[in-house]
Amino acid sequence: MKTKDRFSITEFKNPNSVVFRVYGRKEDGEVIRENFRAYPQALARKQELEIETMNSPLVLVMQPTRLSTLQLRDAEAAYQRLAARSD
Repeated sequence: MKTKDRFSITEFKNPNSVVFRVYGRKEDGEVIRENFRAYPQALARKQELEIETMNSPLVLVMQPTRLSTLQLRDAEAAYQRLAARSD
């Protein structure tokens, strides 16, 4: 099964030229949309962004939950207490 790449390269037609667009979203939610005249430049930028993403620590991941805001706070506090005990 093929996994979807975080960043993609597409051919984009400007009024006067054709460029290669690198598009994607970083872990922190920042949207990347950059145009390059040559495909090798776009590919190099895509690879650079993918490596940067793999090397960056995961900041925050949104997960669906049925817990209320108050329950989430309690759960986080309990987790921190348990983690402190095991140290």
